[in-house]
Parts: sequence; structure tokens; C-alpha cells
Amino acid sequence: MKNRLLYRIKQDIFRGLGEYSKCFPDFDIWQLSKPFIHKENSSQIWEAARDSLKASENFLIYIHLPFCFAQCRFCNAFPFKPNKSQQELYVKYLVREAELFSKLGIFDDKKVSCVYLGGGTPTGMGVENLQRILHRIRGLFAFKENCDVTCETHPVRMIGKSGLKNIKLLKEAGVNRVSMGAQTFDKAVLNYCHRCHTVGDVEKALNNLKEFQMRNNVDMMTGLPGQTVRSLKNDLLKLEKLNPDAVEYMRHDVVNDKVIKLYRKNPTLFINKDALFEMNLLCQKWMERQGYEQNGSFSENSQFFPYRYDWVMGKPYLGLGSGAVSHFGGVRFVKLGNLSLYFSSLERNIMPIWNFRVFSNLEQAYRTLLLRLQTKAGITTKELKDRFGAGNYNAINLTINKLKDYELIIDNGGVVRLTDSYGRYFVEDICDLIMDESRRILGIRI
Repeated sequence: MKNRLLYRIKQDIFRGLGEYSKCFPDFDIWQLSKPFIHKENSSQIWEAARDSLKASENFLIYIHLPFCFAQCRFCNAFPFKPNKSQQELYVKYLVREAELFSKLGIFDDKKVSCVYLGGGTPTGMGVENLQRILHRIRGLFAFKENCDVTCETHPVRMIGKSGLKNIKLLKEAGVNRVSMGAQTFDKAVLNYCHRCHTVGDVEKALNNLKEFQMRNNVDMMTGLPGQTVRSLKNDLLKLEKLNPDAVEYMRHDVVNDKVIKLYRKNPTLFINKDALFEMNLLCQKWMERQGYEQNGSFSENSQFFPYRYDWVMGKPYLGLGSGAVSHFGGVRFVKLGNLSLYFSSLERNIMPIWNFRVFSNLEQAYRTLLLRLQTKAGITTKELKDRFGAGNYNAINLTINKLKDYELIIDNGGVVRLTDSYGRYFVEDICDLIMDESRRILGIRI
């Protein structure tokens, strides 16, 4: 029976490369939002933002630092190449953006529970710049005691004398968790991905982080160019020896022009659906055995990924920086991605917002379902009905019932959550399905 069920999941639910889209972090219905024209729309967006924040005591801050020296082929963030003068301007204007948000007053009675510095490679901008940003933000917003501060990095930024200095400065700045991209330990696959680190670099970096008692996470991927089931098994063995505090496995999202060109030149590097399906099962079962939390099993007070837990629990998050997204539940807005426009907007003390969207109750219900299914506890049907109304619950219940048919979701005494095995193994595909169903119900075409 289980084999037949797995076959159905693979055929109907599982997304192969080219079908999969990394939407599981949050809800994006792919519909054009309203352009943000400062004078005409500012009152509407801040009124919606203030209403959305009323129910929350805490909020998250995401700091986007979109520069990276590596230019990896799998990357879906499309960072800019390092430029010292441009980076200095970026820090100046990002701080100014934070100051503008502080002056709005909408966060006055809120505290920051977690901060996440992402990119790009934040540490590639110079840790002194990160110190400057964090110091200013601490002066603008109230921070919760023991606020979790995570910084992304590349392994080569954490090794040698300079690496030890970087870790020391990060710790002094209040960073207490570092997330490091390793992706794989297969030399050939690393080469196809245009990565410049080695297995030894990752080991040295982890040892340095542990020396400073810095909590750490290693990012890994499946479906990379030329990756095989055998090489993935070797990756898992190496991870067991390295023993990082946390591991996050993600699927290769094929959107980068550089990797698409690579696949066109050498189609044999493209991983077929059967192999990718096996890889997904292998790494998810391994994560479970090792006791690592993953999407679908985040729990309260977890030290694996506090920022993500708060996010999927629906806490509002403020994204700072060019191209950053903010979501307060009822309103979502995106910053200008063009650096020149971002800089010039802030030079005139105008919020650098490109577009925004105010969400309906039904859209918020779908988003809440998508997010809360990524927690171990799930969500109660009572909460969904009370918050969004019986009619909207009935709409999303069609999606819940569809997932029940594949034994990916269970409703136990009014608590909807992913099943312990297959539900958690395929949470990314479940989120993709929820997105598709929401677009269908909402009549949105992409």
C-alpha cells in the first residue's frame, strides 16, 4: 500500500526540476501588485500595515545584503558583484531606510524577536559594515531579550586568521548563529555550480565557529548539476562526521540563466524526477534520524532555526534593503531592486517601495495554512474559522481534503498537520500545491 501511495505522490504531487518553485518560505500568488506612488498610496499602505501589526507583540527583521563574490550557478537571489564604493553607499541608505521605518511609529510597542542577515554573502561586505548596521538598528527598535541574530556566510569567510577575526566581530555585534552554504561535498558538482570551497574549508569553518561557541547551520541541496544518489549518500556520511548544530536541505530551483545554459550545453547534468525523488526521501529520512528539524517539523523554543519558526507562526517581518520583501499578514510590500533607484529614493527620504498588496481574508487563510503546516504542531480548524470565517475555511478545506487523500495531512481532533512520514518529507511540494490551488480558487493565471 505504501509503495502505491509513494508512486501516487511522485506522479501527482512531487515536483521535478523545472516544475518546482521555492515558494515554501511564504505565500506569493504571482499577481501584479499595486505600484507604490508615495503621495497617493502611502496612507493606504501604512494604514493596512498598522492594522496588520495590532495583534503582534513581536516582529522579525530581515536585512538583505545583495552582494556576492561567488556568483554560483544554482543561486536564485541574483546578487550583485562586490563593489566597495557601492557597498558603502548601500550601508548608508539601508540605515536611512531603517530610520524612516522607525519614524512611522508602527513598531513603537513591538519588540524584535529575531534578525536574519541574508544575501548574497553578508560577510563579504566586511563584518565592520554588519556591525554598523546592527548597532544602528538596535538603537532604532526595541529588541527582545536573547534576540536570535543569524548571519549567512560562505565557508571561506570563516577560515584562517581572517575567518577567526570575522567570527569574533560577528559575536561582538550580537550575532549568535551563523548559517553557512556548503550545498554538497562532491568536487565535480561544486565545480559545475561554480563554488570555490572544499570539504576541508567547511570542516575548518565549523571548527572555528564551535571554538567561539557560535551556533551554526549548514545549508545543503539536492538536484544540483551532475549530482547522483551515490554522491548524496556520501554527503550525508560527511555531514554525520562534521556534526553541525543544524542542517537545512533544499531542492535546486532552476531559475538562474547560468545553470540553464549549462544544462543546454550538457543535458546529462540535469537530474531526472526519479533520481530527485529518491534523493529527497534519502535526505529527509536522514534528517529525521539525526534529529534535525526541517520544514514541516519546526517546534516552539527550537534552536535550529528560531527566525523561520517565528516566520511560519505568522509573525510580521520587516525586510530592509534593496529588493527585500516585508509581510505583516494583511499587507505585503517589495522594495526597489534597482540600486540606483533605491539610493535616489532614500536620498529624498522617500520609502524605496516598488509595489504592495493588501491581502483579502481568503488569501490570508491560504497563507496561514501554507506557513503553519511547516510547524510540528500544525493549526486548528477552529483558529482558521475564527480568524478567516467559515466560508473562507470551506474554500481552503478543499485543498486540505485533497492532501488528506494522499495521506500527507491528518486532521486529528480538529488539529490539521502534516503526517509524520510523507507529509514532512514532501512539505515543499505540498506548499507548491497549496499555491496552485489558491490561484485556481482566486482565478489567478500565471
